[in-house]
Amino acid sequence: MVDPLLPVAEADADQNRQRTVTPYKEAKDQCIDTFTRQYVNTLLHESNGNISQAARMSDLTRAALQKIMRRYNIDGD
Repeated sequence: MVDPLLPVAEADADQNRQRTVTPYKEAKDQCIDTFTRQYVNTLLHESNGNISQAARMSDLTRAALQKIMRRYNIDGD
């Protein structure tokens, strides 16, 4: 039985479209990326775009939050 929560990668077309398990590091990176984007967007929504307030809410420095935002190309507006 296939676990619906387990990330899978599509195989090449010449392999009859088999689904294979995504390598651990890739799956982990995808989860972290998704979490980080959602977390920062939620912070910004809850703080009405105020980066200083969002940083305080998350126990991050403003500079650290801005670095994450730049890495993920998230606009503070």
